[in-house]
Amino acid sequence: MEAKLTRDEAEALLRKYVKGEHYITHSLAVEAIMRGLAKRLAPDDVEYWGICGLLHDLDEETAPWRDDFATHGPTSAKILQEEGYGDPVMENAIMSHNPVCGKNPETTLEYALIAADPMSGFIKAIAQIYPDKKVASVKHKSVNKRYKESRFAAGANRQYMIEIELDGNKIKDVVFTGGCNGNLNGISKLIKGMDAEDVIERLEGTRCGFKDTSCPDQLSKALRAAMAEQNA
Repeated sequence: MEAKLTRDEAEALLRKYVKGEHYITHSLAVEAIMRGLAKRLAPDDVEYWGICGLLHDLDEETAPWRDDFATHGPTSAKILQEEGYGDPVMENAIMSHNPVCGKNPETTLEYALIAADPMSGFIKAIAQIYPDKKVASVKHKSVNKRYKESRFAAGANRQYMIEIELDGNKIKDVVFTGGCNGNLNGISKLIKGMDAEDVIERLEGTRCGFKDTSCPDQLSKALRAAMAEQNA
């Protein structure tokens, strides 16, 4: 996919509508996470995914979301259209990171963005307990540990995060919140101890209704990403 605006144009657009430095920092963090996810899940679309992450909160200071949270997302889509950058794929991804607006995530890009958004704040919160308070210092095991502590960074939406623990190629543990809770808890129990490649082969490509993905399909993608990270 090719965005209708360059990365520099996207940042200029962001800074035109968003002035708060903490919002800018958050947008840059989500962009970085989306680029990292794209390298694993959509290597041909790294730039596109990054721009989606950069602009996901484009309407943060424009939409009346404090009075009506459903306006967060659709207002960003409207801004893109009015600025001449209308793009249905990008608009849907941005809107789906706020399901309250009526757009639930359906594609891999949309699921990635709704996971990256809270993860940026979650990682930042973990960094604050490190002596140097640097995000670069945060270890993967710290993320896994704090993820399970519901009181830690309680404001971070864990609903669309998948936590995976591997022992070599064997699946040691999977925590998948959100989605079809009962079914996913059952799947998590069934696949513990299984070879990750076997699970990926069985689940990858599973569709849910008219969607081009599903919870099991997203789990297979998360497993593939976890294996790639482990072997990096």
